[in-house]
Amino acid sequence: MSELKQRLQDDLKSAMRARDAIRLGAIRFLLAQIKNEEIDAGELSDDKIFVIIKQQLKQLDETILGFEQGGRSELIQAEQEKRAIVAAYLPQQASDDEIRTAIAAARAESGETHPGKLTGLVMRQLGASADGTRVSKLIQVALAE
Repeated sequence: MSELKQRLQDDLKSAMRARDAIRLGAIRFLLAQIKNEEIDAGELSDDKIFVIIKQQLKQLDETILGFEQGGRSELIQAEQEKRAIVAAYLPQQASDDEIRTAIAAARAESGETHPGKLTGLVMRQLGASADGTRVSKLIQVALAE
C-alpha cells in the first residue's frame, strides 16, 4: 500500500474518532476515488494518487464556482473547507521562481517553443509540486518575452 493511501486511511480513523464530519467526508471522497481507480489499474503509486487529488481539487473548484454563481453562500464555506483538507495531501507547491527556473531549463535542454509541449516537459520535471494552470500561464509569459 502506498504511503499516501495509508496516511489517508489513518486520517480517516482520526476524523471518525474526532467526529469531524467535514474532514471525514473529504477523506472518504478521496478514498472512494482512489478505490475506483484501483479497480481498473490495480495498486496505485503516490504519484498516481496525486493526480487523483488534483482532479478532485479541480472538481471542487468547479463546484465552488457553481455555488457562487448560484448565490448559494451557505454551501460555499463547507466546500472551501473540504477543498483545503484535500489540498493538504499534495506536496508543497513550487514557487513561481522555481517554475520559471524549470521552464528555462526545459527550454534550454529541448529547444522547445510550443507552449503545450513545454508545459508537458515542465510538469514531468516538477510533478505534483506544481499546478498545470499556473505552469501554463508562466510559460505564456516566458514565451512572450
